[in-house]
Amino acid sequence: MQNNSIRQAWQALNKQGRLMIVREYISRIVMALILFLISGNWRWGNAWLYLFFALISIVLIHLIVVRKDPQLYNERGTRHSDTKSWDNVILPLYALGGYLVLVMAALDERFGWSDLSPVWLLLGIILMIFMEFLVIATMRANPFFSSTVRIQPERGQQVVQCGPYAIIRHPGYTGGILYYLASFCLLDSRWVLLPTLLTILLVIVRTSLEDRTLQNELDGYQNYAKKVRFRLFPGIW
Repeated sequence: MQNNSIRQAWQALNKQGRLMIVREYISRIVMALILFLISGNWRWGNAWLYLFFALISIVLIHLIVVRKDPQLYNERGTRHSDTKSWDNVILPLYALGGYLVLVMAALDERFGWSDLSPVWLLLGIILMIFMEFLVIATMRANPFFSSTVRIQPERGQQVVQCGPYAIIRHPGYTGGILYYLASFCLLDSRWVLLPTLLTILLVIVRTSLEDRTLQNELDGYQNYAKKVRFRLFPGIW
């Protein structure tokens, strides 16, 4: 599929797709306000670095993924009545976990509870860069990369086996785990580890439930699961 121009991609987006993009930029503003208003430190270098990666990730997704397939964002921005009921519970908790990471990091910066070795900062940068490559490759490979868990018969959903899906079954969730681990490293706070681990646990639970849904409801997925054994990390799970 040939990339559209930015103008063509924007025109191909419906109202929900455009709002999805706007919400992603607004979320970055909210993240900045949480970090800087709570910490009281606008010169907090680690926070600026974290926000840089958070912003550049969506910019790259919009320029690379949305230009290739605007319909993906039309899907991701639409609320669907057939979203699995358990996903309607997990998603708000997942969002809450993400904001708790920011709040805890900002409080730690304000009161000086802890800090990490500079080695952790380097690790965080490496994880963030790898995460961005992985998520973009995943979204480019999977035109059914919905923001909620549901089967998409109206879009002719099929099993995707190319790109990162040739190695693991849920590379998008792997990217999410890497993002939170990188956030812990970049935000320079031991206290961030607790909400980070709780959020990662939610990702693992959602992965398990989605995988079960796909095995039960998507034609060809069981055969794919036999061929690609691991859900999140090769050789582990």
